[in-house]
Amino acid sequence: MSEALLREAEPLLGYEPPPGPGRPEALSLSLLPDGSRLLARAVRTGSGFHAHAVHLPGAEARGALPVTAWGSADWQERTPADGPPAALDRIPAPGPYDRAAMAEFVAARGAWLAAFFDDVRRVAEEPGAPKVVLVEAEAADVARWVMLACGVLPHARGQWLSFTTYTRQPLSAPQQLVGVQPQDTGALAVGGRRHRVYDLSLIH
Repeated sequence: MSEALLREAEPLLGYEPPPGPGRPEALSLSLLPDGSRLLARAVRTGSGFHAHAVHLPGAEARGALPVTAWGSADWQERTPADGPPAALDRIPAPGPYDRAAMAEFVAARGAWLAAFFDDVRRVAEEPGAPKVVLVEAEAADVARWVMLACGVLPHARGQWLSFTTYTRQPLSAPQQLVGVQPQDTGALAVGGRRHRVYDLSLIH
């Protein structure tokens, strides 16, 4: 990766922990100016946060969808004592998939699915379409939304659907699908038509 791309990627690897002891996992796929993608995972540690990422070059995207890397054992939880981890050169191996948990998730959110899928198709196909903001108490539930979103798109288009499962700054996040926790929704009131909000934090 060139120095210019490294400068573009650096802010995408940041992580702002929530208030309190929580450590939501931020899995994100971001599009870089040269047409490549950056898949990153960041999580809170005792002294700050740890980020691990893989640069996905090239205009063609094949194979596993980036969101399947949720929960992958290939991600490092912290920087190893003997130095930085080995660089990843592909999308990490898929994490565990709980079919029963997904079925329960879909059943609980059925009333919102049709509108959500319409917004996903719009944001994937129309430049400048409002981003989709998903308010959930757990980042894992945002990851499930992203999995569903990729499932309704052609595989190639799902490869380029950008997302983050957690941020504290939803308005400035560059991704198309943005996960935010309930305590960080205040800024959304001033965002106007730049986003579509699905607040599912109260259905648990």
